[in-house]
Amino acid sequence: GIDVQNDVRAFIAHDEGGKWELIKAPEVSGRKKGMKTACYVEDGCSLHLEIYSHMGELAPVYSTEKAIGLVLGTGNIGTRLTDNDSQKSLFLSRDGGLTWRMIRTGVHIYEIGDHGALIVTAEKNTPTNKIYFSWDEGDTWDTLTISEHNIFVDNIIIEPNSISQQFMVYGTYAEASFDEDEDPMMDDVSIEKGNSAYLVYLDFSQLHEPQCKGVDNAGDDGSDYELWTPHDGRFGDSHCFLGQHKTFVRRKQDSQCYNGEEHETVTKIEPCTCNEMDFECDLGYARTDGQGPCIAQDSPIPQEEMDRRQQEIWTEQCEEYGYYEVTQGYRMIPGNKCEGGIDLAPYRYQCSGSGYIASFFSFRSMFMLAVIGALCYYGWPIIEAVLLLLPIPEPAEI
Repeated sequence: GIDVQNDVRAFIAHDEGGKWELIKAPEVSGRKKGMKTACYVEDGCSLHLEIYSHMGELAPVYSTEKAIGLVLGTGNIGTRLTDNDSQKSLFLSRDGGLTWRMIRTGVHIYEIGDHGALIVTAEKNTPTNKIYFSWDEGDTWDTLTISEHNIFVDNIIIEPNSISQQFMVYGTYAEASFDEDEDPMMDDVSIEKGNSAYLVYLDFSQLHEPQCKGVDNAGDDGSDYELWTPHDGRFGDSHCFLGQHKTFVRRKQDSQCYNGEEHETVTKIEPCTCNEMDFECDLGYARTDGQGPCIAQDSPIPQEEMDRRQQEIWTEQCEEYGYYEVTQGYRMIPGNKCEGGIDLAPYRYQCSGSGYIASFFSFRSMFMLAVIGALCYYGWPIIEAVLLLLPIPEPAEI
């Protein structure tokens, strides 16, 4: 049989699952001036990140709504996800997963704080007494000793919104384990998780980093903030994303300052004009190699049978909605909010008089009528009681 676990690859979609593709690997292997990876999707080489392929033993891909554009993930570069933890590293994207860079080697557990300004990590599945933190999204790191003895860090947690600078680190103390069958004079000692738990509270607000300034003039040289528009590169300079042009105000990467819990995310949203890329192929249609127009695909089902099934679908739509749809080969990508431009959605046609009338007697329509009737019947005594409790105004007040 096929061992699925040994052939895991990671894919990403930027349109809520409409189109999946391999994750482009970083151009260099190090944090700043590393060796070129020479890893290209065209050659079957890409970045593979841990999701839940190791049953929760390793940290999955992680992001938080308050850290605009930031995504963290543990993985490796190659043709598949490797089982060798020594070949894995910690990767970060600051553009929603479009591009990535390696920020630490090895397997880590991680958390984001202060709206993305602060990242805290610790080595995972290995004894340590340190954590590492960064104020510039992994370009530089500081080390903090959190225990006199080595521990196995299980997790790093923060309040649900990831806006504070306070973290909790918990795990288990590391203990030496001796093999009873071996000579006690030999140095055959292994370090394993012990029975004593460990918990520490970290407050980075005491480091007295300066508070970020210039949120009102984001993008200027004197501001600690920048303007960022998410996009996947398909719409050129318009930078549209799911039918909208969104502009976020977020802290610059090299501004080593804190946002503060009261910081509010500023967002500007403008609708984009619809074009073909705002639509995905309808059932029975596909793009050639994922490119170009949606073309009807050959079906092994006889044409007569397909016509019969289509007629059944139209009949059901008439009974349910009072209209039926004829596809153009496209349907709007779920969640897309473009306006105007081309319209490739299915054509809608009103049903015949009998079909339109039948729509009023569909299960959904009858159910809604029953609900409204029940509310009126059982709810009126309550409404009447409330009206009786209301004070009667004096004639002079009318």
